[in-house]
Amino acid sequence: MPFTLSENTTLLGLSIFTFVLMFAVGIAAPIIPLYASSLGASWTEIGLLGTSWGLTLMFLAIATGRLSDRLGRKPLLIASGVLSTTAALLYLISSTVLQIILIRILEGAVWALFWPAVEALATEIVDAKRAGRAMGMVSASYGIAFATSSVAAGSITSVFGYLQTFMIYLVLSLISIFLAVFLLRGTPRRSESAVAREESGKLDSSSLSSKMTILAYFLGGSYTFGLGVMLTLFSVFAKSLSVAVFLIGVLFGFFWLGRIVGSVGGGRVSDKYGRGPIVIVAMLGSVAGFMLAAFSTGIDMLLGAVVILGFSIGTSFPVSVAIISDNVPVSKRGYAMGIYETSCAAGFMLAATFGGLLSDLYSPRMPYLLAASVSLAAAIIFALRRVK
Repeated sequence: MPFTLSENTTLLGLSIFTFVLMFAVGIAAPIIPLYASSLGASWTEIGLLGTSWGLTLMFLAIATGRLSDRLGRKPLLIASGVLSTTAALLYLISSTVLQIILIRILEGAVWALFWPAVEALATEIVDAKRAGRAMGMVSASYGIAFATSSVAAGSITSVFGYLQTFMIYLVLSLISIFLAVFLLRGTPRRSESAVAREESGKLDSSSLSSKMTILAYFLGGSYTFGLGVMLTLFSVFAKSLSVAVFLIGVLFGFFWLGRIVGSVGGGRVSDKYGRGPIVIVAMLGSVAGFMLAAFSTGIDMLLGAVVILGFSIGTSFPVSVAIISDNVPVSKRGYAMGIYETSCAAGFMLAATFGGLLSDLYSPRMPYLLAASVSLAAAIIFALRRVK
């Protein structure tokens, strides 16, 4: 069943806002570890960039999710743009590794405000049967933003330097605030009878701690563990293999291109064929991608790894959100998405912390082997649980 005009309009506004803010964040994401490395950061300190970000998101996501249930989604999305602008401004005046780590705390708050509200809004715009497709559309705009901004980051930084890239981050974050104010709409109003039918239909399965919801939280933490390795450590790992900064941006572009395809396809296919089989395929794909990355010796193998990982991680995201939408009513969905983002933050934080330590103690290849193990464990658990 196609989306209505009202649903399409609301999803379009949300997707445009998501694209602009995520382009702003994405243009800085691949170069922040490189910037820290240029200031003398060790592998452990580079890992702390992800740890500080993840800890902040983990501690705030539940509270911001509940706050979005009370205040609505739009105020929190506006606030995410304001904090993103502040973070970009601080990068422009930063000069030490410690300062960068502290700014990453602020960026963790940006995501804590942004993602629970976006996920809840995207899935409540439409009915539960089409939630995977709706989340796939919004996730695709996020992926397109990161794909294009990653390539732009590599190009701009290699020619002009880090500060010019952070300046673009600042300008786009400012634009996102105005888009949130003037473009975003609230959730379309539903009749009381429609809400009552939805709530009563989910009475037995809407608990925030039901088996399926917990599996969705676990999936979020598992795929984000791999994402944490990629976003925190991969750019410096690629540079250690003599890959130029511009080409690192290109690699991230292909990673996010894979995420776009995975997000759109994964959400739609899981709506039709079920969530469990798609999760298992995605997690096994992550195993293959991380193993390839671990044994890469140059850009050709890294390219294959990032495409596989982008597709696999991209598929996991909308499916995990759709599982929550299947089992949690609208009135508690912001809270549920907050718990989900907390589990994602925990996965990201653990990947960054242990990935950085393992790189310093043993080898920069170790985090990718660890991420492959986590993905394999997730695939086995979903297979044993026989999730439909």
